[in-house]
Amino acid sequence: MNWGFLVIIPFLGVIYWLENWHGKRFERERAAELKRLKSLPNYRRLVSLKSKGREYVACVAEWNKKPGVAELWCIEGPNPDGYSYHFLWPHDELEFIN
Repeated sequence: MNWGFLVIIPFLGVIYWLENWHGKRFERERAAELKRLKSLPNYRRLVSLKSKGREYVACVAEWNKKPGVAELWCIEGPNPDGYSYHFLWPHDELEFIN
């Protein structure tokens, strides 16, 4: 009888269980974060902003990330900084689109 087979099967079962547990934990954390964001004011509202002569349209992710600063993500084209998914922008330079 191959004893290595009897050792490997429980080991693979433990690895599968741990991966599944971490995946469910990650999903719970993401769901809690999304619920928190949805409860914030102006979540997913459209805003326009101008940078270097170009106008951008973005959605609000979090309105008060820092005092007087909103966290946004662009829905048309690249972000003004060119590389990040979310970016920060001052409130006084934002204009809501109805």
